[in-house]
Amino acid sequence: MLLRLFVCFALLAALLPQHWGAHAFLQFLTPKKTPPPLVGHVTPYIGPLRSDHGAERFVHPRFQRFLRADQHVQEKTATAIIGVTESNHVAALNPRDGGVVWRRAFLQHEIQGVFAMEDETIVLSGEGGEQIEGTLGRQGASLWRHNTTNRSSSLDRSHLAYPGVDVAGHVRETFVLTNGHDIHRIHSGSYIWHWAPDADLDRVQLSRLIVYNERVFAVGAYRRKSVWEPRIYVLSMQGELLNVHDVPDEVPGGASNILALPFTKKAHIPAEFHARGGGPHIAWLGKDQRVRTLQVDALAPKDTLQKTKARASHFSRLEDVGLGDRGFFVAVRNDAKAEVLHVDEQGNMRSAHEFEEIAVDAVYDGTLDRNGHAYVLRLQFTDVQHMLNQHIFWADAYTGEHRGQITGYSFQYDHDLHGRVQSASFEVNKIGEARAASRLIFHTASGAVIQVQDGAYQWVLEEGLANTQHALMVNMPDSALGLAAVSSAHERDAHAAPLAELERESVFQRVVRHLHELVVGILRIFIDIHAASGLDKLVAMLTEARQSNAPRQLQTYTPLQLSKHTPKSGAPRVVSNDTAATLFHDRFGFRKMLVATTPYGKVYGIDQDLTTSTLVWARSLVGFGDAVHGGAPRVNITHLIPLRAAGVVVDGKAAPPVMAIVAQITQGRETDTRVFELNPLTGEVLRASDDGIAICNGLASEVVQLPPLVRTAEELHAFGAFCSHGLVVYPPDAQTIASLDALRDVFYLARPVEEHGRAMVRGNQLGAPHQAVFPLHPLWHLTLAAGEEVVSVLDASRDHIASLGRVLGDRSVLYKYLNPHARVITTRTPASQAVDVYILDAVSGAVHYHMHVPDVALEDGVHTTFTENWITLAYATSEPGESLLRRLVSVELFEDDRGQAQNTSSLARGAQTVSAYAHAFLLPYGLRAMATTRTTLGVTTKSLVVATDRDNLVLIPRRMLDARQPYGKPSQADMEEGLFPYTPMIPDESQWSLTHAYFRIPGIRLLETAPALLESSSMVFAAGIDWIYTVASPSGHSSSPSSVSVSGF
Repeated sequence: MLLRLFVCFALLAALLPQHWGAHAFLQFLTPKKTPPPLVGHVTPYIGPLRSDHGAERFVHPRFQRFLRADQHVQEKTATAIIGVTESNHVAALNPRDGGVVWRRAFLQHEIQGVFAMEDETIVLSGEGGEQIEGTLGRQGASLWRHNTTNRSSSLDRSHLAYPGVDVAGHVRETFVLTNGHDIHRIHSGSYIWHWAPDADLDRVQLSRLIVYNERVFAVGAYRRKSVWEPRIYVLSMQGELLNVHDVPDEVPGGASNILALPFTKKAHIPAEFHARGGGPHIAWLGKDQRVRTLQVDALAPKDTLQKTKARASHFSRLEDVGLGDRGFFVAVRNDAKAEVLHVDEQGNMRSAHEFEEIAVDAVYDGTLDRNGHAYVLRLQFTDVQHMLNQHIFWADAYTGEHRGQITGYSFQYDHDLHGRVQSASFEVNKIGEARAASRLIFHTASGAVIQVQDGAYQWVLEEGLANTQHALMVNMPDSALGLAAVSSAHERDAHAAPLAELERESVFQRVVRHLHELVVGILRIFIDIHAASGLDKLVAMLTEARQSNAPRQLQTYTPLQLSKHTPKSGAPRVVSNDTAATLFHDRFGFRKMLVATTPYGKVYGIDQDLTTSTLVWARSLVGFGDAVHGGAPRVNITHLIPLRAAGVVVDGKAAPPVMAIVAQITQGRETDTRVFELNPLTGEVLRASDDGIAICNGLASEVVQLPPLVRTAEELHAFGAFCSHGLVVYPPDAQTIASLDALRDVFYLARPVEEHGRAMVRGNQLGAPHQAVFPLHPLWHLTLAAGEEVVSVLDASRDHIASLGRVLGDRSVLYKYLNPHARVITTRTPASQAVDVYILDAVSGAVHYHMHVPDVALEDGVHTTFTENWITLAYATSEPGESLLRRLVSVELFEDDRGQAQNTSSLARGAQTVSAYAHAFLLPYGLRAMATTRTTLGVTTKSLVVATDRDNLVLIPRRMLDARQPYGKPSQADMEEGLFPYTPMIPDESQWSLTHAYFRIPGIRLLETAPALLESSSMVFAAGIDWIYTVASPSGHSSSPSSVSVSGF
């Protein structure tokens, strides 16, 4: 009886909506299916590093040795490279191999400074550094955190030093300066007190803290009229104001240009180097271009003022090199030379050394070895020799009675590939009276982080890839086609008619061909034996003949290892022959050549599969300008366009793939649009020079791919760029121009334009060409509402379409709206917070579907996809006092009447009438990007891949987004068709996840899909701070190993 009651209750509860408790209870009782195995590869990055130049550097990358004050200086301990990235992360790298030790995100608060303190790292973030956090340097784990309330003032923040932050003391007694005037004391992680000047806050700037002899010195500047003068506040350890000292001297630029020499007494600094006659000092550059120093703990600091002038020329700026506890800093001169200035233990200032080489782009740093001896680094580039010169000044070495000596290294550096050195840090281990081992790291304008040890490269990290702008997945050729299908350099080795051998050749013809090749091979062997002498030559000839006549096999080749146990290195501009011999696809086509671009004008070729990620080539499109005089061009890469696929036959032989890169190049005040034609597998330039081909004098408003019939004799597909004088065709050869000219009467273009402050969509037809330029003749226009802005324009997909319609339950056919001229235009109106989607015909300008969405949270982003007859729109809506609701609209377009569809013209009156089906769904997460799956033949039903705000990837099945889902109970015909009732809420299913819970890809902003050779699979690539490359199976997961591997460049 109880069992019957329970069954009845279950049947009734199953009819309730999903959000009711009974249905949730049944879901709880239902055993969950085991999630399918996940296969993918994660490539971790930290991103390009930040650096600052000036009197003080708070985000400067540095080596940090995790040594507590109570540990012996010779005790074995760990060292890491601590840096702040442009994406607002703090990260630690392993100096041995460049591996990421830890990474912390501070996405809500901009990082203002990172300070190394024994074995801890203190991070100040937020406006004015109001967020204070102590972390364990080894693991990056948070030890303590304080959110300080800063006092407001009318202080001019433009004169603050990032913006008025500093840390002094030690791990148990820490003093923190925030907001340019607030001082906080933190004892062993506990907040103790706060102090700030009582008056004239808008005239006071504080930039440095010094703790010395149980007193705290807050150093800054005080504004008298329009002049800034040094001011020193003296505080007790309990936060009581003891004294205020004003110095009657001008500090140009204010407190941010004051440098501190605290002379902190540390255990590993010998007592002989501690301040004796003097004490803590400050230094600044005066208006007369002389350097001033001042002892801050004197009874009358102004009486200790010292001045020094340059040995030649004049000083232009001061550089902190991290040696304030030893009294060393660098003064750069107007003649691009520099001097090392020293305030000694007695408080006397002198010029310790002069760097005599002229170097405008030189960077400086300083370090202490384990014995407390000081070293100063100058790293400069020599344009003539293309070398980086690493000069190290030994401040404590003696040659006779002379103090100081210089050692260094010179090593080759590709400035054209990496750009200017932004900053450098180093460490030294003295191994003799005149010998020392040094380890140098520096980061460049392209985002690369490079380590050099004793003049030899150890590893190169291409961290610019964390800012990937565009990506293109290129199929690799079949190994049976030979090296000619990889590189044009092996064209002479190409097989004759390889596709005929593989596909169209009969069995009899294949046997005849093999016999013929066997006879030819034997004859070659005898000829070579007759010409050769000696057994070695005979063996070599036999081996060569065997290799030339045997079926082509992949040579054994070990690519660059990317595990954390081996050094990483950069990649060549063009791959070697050994590497090219391995660039063939695997059995299922999961292996791709991934071409990626960054905002720094660099292009990378990555050999990517589900287990490894290997950087095989890298190049800078136009270089980084003159290394001496600067002026690097600005590069904005806008499009990656495939021109020829892998395995295409040209003149009966296999040809390598070809791609085009469209970029806007700005040099000085001039901007033009250029095309760079490359082999994506090898990185070699295929047409014209390395500078590309200019197609527009100015910016190209849009780039469109032309019909497949428009191609060159080399089977290159053409594209066009909208320039001010018309549509420019590329490649600009005669056959391309002639083939497009033959189609111009039936070829129409629709593009967004702006006239008189109003956005509109204009349809154009091509006119008679002049060379490679086709003039545009307007046919129609669609004027958008005032304030409406075009977000995206999507063209009809060119992928294979296996199904032209859907068979309904009553055996009738609903044909898809597959108009090749269809365009999906998404707009937004900031004033009314609205989004509109237009689906129009580029030939007639007829709008077949229009969707208006009000009350959209535009700041959360709008995303659209379009494939076949399926359009999706993702957005968020906001209500006053409520959280954001994430919505997804799925639209499917079908033809009303098939009729004579093959003869239908877009220009005929009422030629096409479209039926639109749409459903709106609620998402349990926000979206950052989305794309549809793609397969080789188009047989597999397409699904939607989304990158969520949870930093993961989710594959939403197409059935869940079917726009024809019936309301209520489905009919018999609906059930036969496989439709289930419309459910407005998309469930949060773990089975749909393409990433493991412990693999988060923060900041995903790029999502691409590509077909694999296996029809049931689609490759997915997502780029954020990290990369993930995985496989999606819209119609079920294929049998494949369950693993997610991790590596990095």
